[in-house]
Amino acid sequence: MNSASETMDQFCTSEFWNQTLFWDTTTPIFTPCFLKLALIWGPVAFFWIFVPAEIYYLIKNKEKKIPWSVLNIAKLIGVFLMMVLTLTDMIYQMIRFTKEDVRPIEYYTPFALFVTMTAVASVMIIHRKKGMISSPVLFLFWFLLTLGTAGGYYTAMQKTINEAFSYDKNYEYEAFSTIVFYFALSFIEFLFHCFADERREPSSIPPRESPEERSSFLSRITFWWFRPMAVLGYKKPLTADDMWELSEENQSEHLQAKFNKYWLPLIAKTSHASKEKVSMARLTSVETSKNGHTEITIAPGDHAADISKLSILKPIIKTFGCELFWAAVLKFGASTITFVNPLILDLLIAFVGSNEPYWKGFCYAISMFFAAMLESFLSGQYEYRIYIVAMRIRSCITSIVYKKALVLSNAAKKNYTVGEIVNLMSVDTQRVMDYVQMVNLLWSA
Repeated sequence: MNSASETMDQFCTSEFWNQTLFWDTTTPIFTPCFLKLALIWGPVAFFWIFVPAEIYYLIKNKEKKIPWSVLNIAKLIGVFLMMVLTLTDMIYQMIRFTKEDVRPIEYYTPFALFVTMTAVASVMIIHRKKGMISSPVLFLFWFLLTLGTAGGYYTAMQKTINEAFSYDKNYEYEAFSTIVFYFALSFIEFLFHCFADERREPSSIPPRESPEERSSFLSRITFWWFRPMAVLGYKKPLTADDMWELSEENQSEHLQAKFNKYWLPLIAKTSHASKEKVSMARLTSVETSKNGHTEITIAPGDHAADISKLSILKPIIKTFGCELFWAAVLKFGASTITFVNPLILDLLIAFVGSNEPYWKGFCYAISMFFAAMLESFLSGQYEYRIYIVAMRIRSCITSIVYKKALVLSNAAKKNYTVGEIVNLMSVDTQRVMDYVQMVNLLWSA
């Protein structure tokens, strides 16, 4: 433990966390080590962890190139200014290193930010070429970096304007200026990433195209894109003509093509296995009758029984498994946060009867608000996503039942009435859809 503490002290300008400076005081601040490692390196680590998944998505994306606009040019200019700022900060720290003792984190942090900003600029250019109008990874990265630099800005203000503040007397004016620029540029970039780029001119957008297809990540998590339909429904009763057209990814033709990649090979494999089983039966079920003739005995329904074992569960999991997994992650996050508010409420009740500083009470209240808001975001996204996945699964099942009904032989039609087939495509598929929506309640309830 002492070895780890010594290593941290050698790498940072101070201890990583100081309970007295942050919690046991009327003027809370962060240590320089916490500011750089947690609040700056945290967003950087988030970017490098999740950007490979986004690049993989971009490789598969087939959207057209996004034209240059004021918004995406402004985003690139902001990132370029961040690169200049981080490079300047890094050079300044290296000059200091030649004159005085500078801890490694002082020049490693601007270097990590410079490399990250270079990668961010590259990803933004790839976004434009691949037609990605809004990036969840970049939005969350700038949001986290804004929070981190805001913590640094707050600490810098306390060290600058509070004369009674006795910690770190050698705090430099250059460091204050740098953190102010970091915060300002991060906040501006965050605001830019609240909006989506335009794939085409507004005049060329079809009137019934769903706004979700051209909405930003922030608009999607808050369902702001649905606002025009809600306003229209408030003004008058909605009709079929008021509905937006289905996006390509929700159209039955597109869904069936994805599902058939796993469904048709399974049918072919099962059918081939059934034929081989019947062939073996012909060879092994040979009997000689009393009159000397050879007879082949095959159990009735052998082939049909084998086909009846065909399961659609595997194709469904292979087609929609990823979407079901992320829906479960959202449900897990929402269920976990449900337990946070009661814990914070206990702390708030204890605060009321204590003599602790007022800022702690505000901290508890704000924490309860953001916890409830985050739970609402996650729950809303879960309900929406799981309904979409269930609807897609129902569409695929209805399609394969309908296609099978079209090719039934006359002999098979005698075993199934039209009403039974219609029930399969309506009632039974609805049950599957309901089960998909309720399955996560088995572990989250």
